[in-house]
Amino acid sequence: MRGAPIKVQLMELVQSFGLQRQSDLDSLPLDPRSCSGPGVKLCTYRRWFSRPVHQACPSYWDVPMGTAKLQRILRFRMGAHLLPIEQGRHLRLPRHSRICRLCHTGALGDERHMLLECSALSDLRAEFSTLVSACSGVMARLMWSKDQLLLSRYIIRCLDRMSC
Repeated sequence: MRGAPIKVQLMELVQSFGLQRQSDLDSLPLDPRSCSGPGVKLCTYRRWFSRPVHQACPSYWDVPMGTAKLQRILRFRMGAHLLPIEQGRHLRLPRHSRICRLCHTGALGDERHMLLECSALSDLRAEFSTLVSACSGVMARLMWSKDQLLLSRYIIRCLDRMSC
């Protein structure tokens, strides 16, 4: 027996999906390094790269730069780069084996390590100290800095040094 059609308002449906998605995202750990299992990449994107709620920031794609550099920035932000964390994921290496090849400290070679922790890149952090110090060690603040041109230059310089 068929029931009467249910009228659903499009905006209510969109809002309902949005609330469900937000609930799923909010259940992720605050630090991607403590996230395990298949949700780690989503957790990394959510906590480090997605724009903070209610924060107006200039768009990084509006930054004047060549196509090749823009592509590298986009790939970095989407986790499609050659840092050990990502290479190891494709090779199915355990997380603890995806270490930085540059500083030889045994640290996990992820995006945060490259931009904020790697001792081999401390000279670049000093060169870009206004940018790095303004984020107070918070990856999302760094990635959504008001000076996206400076951030883009910093990321490119770090990636160049890491050779990826």
